[in-house]
Amino acid sequence: MESENDFLKVQIRRAKELVASGYYNARPRIAVPEHPELTYGIRVSHDFPIIAEVKLATPQRGTISQTSARDLVDDYITGGAAGLSILTEPTCFEGSLTILESVRDPDIPVMMKDFIVSDQQLEAAKRFGASAVLLIQGIFDIEGGKELRDSLIAQAHGLGLEVLLEGHDEWELKKIMDSEADMIGINQRDLHTLNVVKGHAMKLLPMVGRDDRQIVILSGISTKREIMDLRDAWADAVLIGTELSSNNSPKTRLIQLAVDR
Repeated sequence: MESENDFLKVQIRRAKELVASGYYNARPRIAVPEHPELTYGIRVSHDFPIIAEVKLATPQRGTISQTSARDLVDDYITGGAAGLSILTEPTCFEGSLTILESVRDPDIPVMMKDFIVSDQQLEAAKRFGASAVLLIQGIFDIEGGKELRDSLIAQAHGLGLEVLLEGHDEWELKKIMDSEADMIGINQRDLHTLNVVKGHAMKLLPMVGRDDRQIVILSGISTKREIMDLRDAWADAVLIGTELSSNNSPKTRLIQLAVDR
């Protein structure tokens, strides 16, 4: 059995259990709108693009948001987010597919963020209105390897979904650069330990900067200075969850973090 100290291995097991339980076979209660591509939202954003994440809880802190998921969505849209990241993992993050369904604005890109190990999850993303999905290179290094990764990317594309494929270190990013993912993610959080290293992405950006795909930085971003530094180092966007979701006024905080392109 996997070590309970390795968060990513535990989440892979839980994801398989959720798939087997039929969680991802749910159907939307109402018709969902088509949302634009996330790459488009990043490209046309007036300010440096912030992908705002609906994150109600974290594994370390439990519930972090006093704002409902629906109100977070509204705050992020009116606050100028370039796109939304919707956590759908229910156990550690209090996410749900119904949060995806609640995004009614057809002009905002929407990414489903989960621990994706199966095509059933991709199909759920499409049914519930996502225009993109997050895939995690670290999962494929543990489970299924390049074959599963490439298969899921191809299936996502077949469904009309863009793929943001994230990695944490140099070795994962080298593999990502050899994939058909639409966007490259650098996660400053080590998903095995959940430790965040501030400034980690700055060290890796020169390596991936020669790739012509958009580069998105994830985790541990909480100040305008950090966003400006990442912008100046040629990142294309940042994804921010905890800093926004845990704020008493998520819309105000999103506006405060805005920087010029």
